[in-house]
Amino acid sequence: MQSHAYDSIASVVTRCLRVVFGEEYAFVVEVKKVGGKSLVSFQLSKGGEFVDLMEASGGGVVDVVAFALRMSVIFLKHSKGRRFLVLDEPFKFLSAEHRSKVAVLLETLAKDMGVQILMITHADEFCVGRVVRI
Repeated sequence: MQSHAYDSIASVVTRCLRVVFGEEYAFVVEVKKVGGKSLVSFQLSKGGEFVDLMEASGGGVVDVVAFALRMSVIFLKHSKGRRFLVLDEPFKFLSAEHRSKVAVLLETLAKDMGVQILMITHADEFCVGRVVRI
């Protein structure tokens, strides 16, 4: 069961990274057994090289990983039925060159994975689907 959860998390995060930044990115969940306990670490791979996730500052990678981790938790917790996510400026550090790809990502996740997203944003590039302006 745990192995399935870790694989699911890695799959969702990798998918999101690749939609926005390209095929060179992957997300790895590493599990080590120490003294009867599982120690879990997250690793980011870029071009086959591991990068410290907290130092991956280029273009908003950390924003996309954080978003994708939230998505993976929803998928694990609510495998069936309604999935709903509320986001407040989730991609505020994402560089302008990648914004149109995030719009594609949001629309794809909404359709393919059945998730409804309520997002507060100042970036018009992220507005897809039904948009309500207040």
